Amino acid sequence: MTHKLQYSKAFDPCTYKQVEYLRSFDNVKIDVHSTSQILKRLEKYIASELIDLAKNGEEIILTDKN
Repeated sequence: MTHKLQYSKAFDPCTYKQVEYLRSFDNVKIDVHSTSQILKRLEKYIASELIDLAKNGEEIILTDKN
């Protein structure tokens, strides 16, 4: 599954801890230039959903590219 970051700032941004937890999974690839971009543009609830998917073994690509 590929998740593209939204262009605008998140209303309720994810936490640094969520991003680092996502990075800890072998089945998660993060193709974003900087962690700060993820923190600004990824909603907290979406990060939680991605973490749940990663826990279930889903292959996830988080990107900001088209």
